[in-house]
Amino acid sequence: MERTARALLINILKKNPNHPLASRMQMHIERLMQSRLEASDDASRKRGLPNEPTDGLDNAKRARLNVLPPPMLKIPPMAPGPASFDRLFTLTEDTGLSSFDVKQLPIDLVLKIVVPLLSQVHDSTLAQAVDAVRSRYQTITKDQTLQRQQQQTAAVQDEDDDYEPEYQPMEVASVVSEEASAVAAEVADLQPELVSLGPFVLPQPPPLSEEEAGEIGRNAVARVFGMLNAAETSPASAKGQTQQKLGFARLAGSTFDRDAWSVLLARLATRAPAGLENDQQTKGDAVRKQTTIADSIRETLYRFILEDFRGRLNIAIIWLNEEWYNDRIQMKSAANQRDDTEQDSEPTVPLNYDTWATRLLDGFLPYLDSRDIKVLVRFLSEVPEITIPITQRVASLAKDPERVNLCVQSLMYLIMFRPPAREMCLNTVEDVYQTYEESRPAAGKVLTKWRPQSTVLETAANEALSSSEAKPTTSES
Repeated sequence: MERTARALLINILKKNPNHPLASRMQMHIERLMQSRLEASDDASRKRGLPNEPTDGLDNAKRARLNVLPPPMLKIPPMAPGPASFDRLFTLTEDTGLSSFDVKQLPIDLVLKIVVPLLSQVHDSTLAQAVDAVRSRYQTITKDQTLQRQQQQTAAVQDEDDDYEPEYQPMEVASVVSEEASAVAAEVADLQPELVSLGPFVLPQPPPLSEEEAGEIGRNAVARVFGMLNAAETSPASAKGQTQQKLGFARLAGSTFDRDAWSVLLARLATRAPAGLENDQQTKGDAVRKQTTIADSIRETLYRFILEDFRGRLNIAIIWLNEEWYNDRIQMKSAANQRDDTEQDSEPTVPLNYDTWATRLLDGFLPYLDSRDIKVLVRFLSEVPEITIPITQRVASLAKDPERVNLCVQSLMYLIMFRPPAREMCLNTVEDVYQTYEESRPAAGKVLTKWRPQSTVLETAANEALSSSEAKPTTSES
């Protein structure tokens, strides 16, 4: 503040030296400078801090302050004799106190006496007592260690003095021969026993019955289905972590997602029991075929897919592809076996693709509506083979007038993009055209484009022509 006022007054005087208050301003500036110099001189003339203790208990002032120094505790030397806790912690020379048995007093009375006494004990007195006990303990431990070392040294010296070796010379060759003969005799005695033991082999476990084996297999399948449900409900992982390399050289079931577990289940049902189902088949209608693990897996897969066939259509396609591939491999193996053997009996192969494909169609076709064209077309386009039973199931959709377009469009897709099944699908379209009148407009367009020489179209055209000619005749009459 002083510097600011002085700078202001100096600037005013510089700009206007003839100011009427210039003399008073100059006097005030000098007064400010003088006060600043006096303050600096007073600071330099101050005395330093006195060299006194901070607690005010200097020896020169203790008499005036009436503060007594803490008393020095007189600690007697440790009583002679063997070391004990009693002698270690005894800090008084009063024989009455040292010989008094404190155990005679009740614990409540001891607490009432000890607690107030401890609160009145000075810190320095307590520290002196603890230091005395510590020094006694260190002295005792040093003495005991020194005595132990002296005893060990004396014992070693006594053993060295008492040692007197007895040496009796004897023939080395005879001793060696006797030892060798003794060892050979012992080996000869032990050798038959060692040979008689032989290798140890664990006993074979008891064989499982068919019921036990089936139960174990069903439990394993249930666990795999549990993993399939867990993979279906788990959130999708980060992009790029589960992407597998596409193409024919990719490894199936390597991503541990829903499709991977589906492939595992499908192959457990198809490839695992390959060649074993033939032995379980029985001839005749009297004996029924027992339910195998593969059939139980197929049945469980069938029910699992029908619970949500729109969301699990991919699992159905994977399963049917595995079934078709397994049927072809089994047929090829049976053909090779028939060529190798010249017996009259031919090996039979159970074909599962047609059975389960038609069962799946029978299961979800009743729940399709006209908006599910993509679901049906995808199923028909990705199954490995189109058979007559499959086309017949698709043709049954035309029974419902609202699903006629669904039926015709699905068959038209197969006609356009699956040439091996084109003739089969065209025959189905002709059957639909002849059977259901509601389907004739849509089915007629398909037949006109892909089979214009169809007799069905000619018959329908003749009927239409005859009906048109009959109408004027009836009107004239």
